[in-house]
Amino acid sequence: MSNIKSQSLRLPQSRLRLFPYVILGGLIFAFNSSLNLNYFLRGYLALIESQIVIIAIFFLMAKLAKRKKKRSQLD
Repeated sequence: MSNIKSQSLRLPQSRLRLFPYVILGGLIFAFNSSLNLNYFLRGYLALIESQIVIIAIFFLMAKLAKRKKKRSQLD
């Protein structure tokens, strides 16, 4: 049998995983653009903020996935 239905359901979820990174990337860009700092300092801040946000989102998504898995086991 074909798995067309299950494959079509996965596409929106994979796109939603990108959404928090895009939003927070935009916020970091807006924050750094509004600062009147040295060019190199702004670049350094953007790199540090990006790394911190990526790690935070990774752990948050892992925690949410674990919670979702736990709920599905209870049902």
